Amino acid sequence: MLIAKSTRRKKNHKKDCELPLLFGPSLEQPSSPTAAETPPTTVKTTKMTITSVMMKMKKKKKKKKQKNKKSKIKNKKNKHK
Repeated sequence: MLIAKSTRRKKNHKKDCELPLLFGPSLEQPSSPTAAETPPTTVKTTKMTITSVMMKMKKKKKKKKQKNKKSKIKNKKNKHK
């Protein structure tokens, strides 16, 4: 189930596809033995960044909802005064 969701996300969002390009050149600079080890690490870093970005987005949405709730309550109180 999780794998299917991640593939859908990659198709829909262009930003997710651009992430490996950002990490690629920085990891190609070291010598050949380390370059052979880099592909699995690049996959891990991109996945981590995608998940962290998604978590940040969720937190922002949650904060925004809470702010809206507070402001609605304040508005109601001010109307009755």
